[in-house]
Amino acid sequence: MVTVMNDILKNNIQYLKGVGSKKAEAYQKLGLSTIQDLLRFYPRTYLDFSEPVSIFDAIVGDTVIIKATVFKKQPEQRIRKGMSIFKAFVTDHVQNMTITIFNSKYLYDSLEFGQTYYFYGKISGNSFRKEMQSPVFLPADTKEIVQPIYHQTEGLSSKLIRKNM
Repeated sequence: MVTVMNDILKNNIQYLKGVGSKKAEAYQKLGLSTIQDLLRFYPRTYLDFSEPVSIFDAIVGDTVIIKATVFKKQPEQRIRKGMSIFKAFVTDHVQNMTITIFNSKYLYDSLEFGQTYYFYGKISGNSFRKEMQSPVFLPADTKEIVQPIYHQTEGLSSKLIRKNM
């Protein structure tokens, strides 16, 4: 039994479900070639979503976590060939904030009207009109309130690495 487990752990990472040869090459850039290497790839830090601040209390220039509900989504804005901007408006029922997402319709579409999320990012704008660009976000009802953040390379996000783990 132990020998079988050791053999599995020594398998190339490309044979892990959902990885394949392209992602295996990206993992190789991080020095990971086997399933065992992946399991020993520790996070560089953690994001703790358990203590969000209100939009009102968020200071422009600070990187914070906000818990807010999506109340409006604007249509896609194309600013030039190959560049799209998506804007959603969120509220914590005291103040509103704009969420801007660049070139990712998939991420934008994953924000559902009326749903509450945790948003992590840098606050810009001013005291009356705050904005967060390209935030990390997750549903407020998630059970995994502390998220590991891994060293990354092109083609591998922390979210994907967490999924492969």
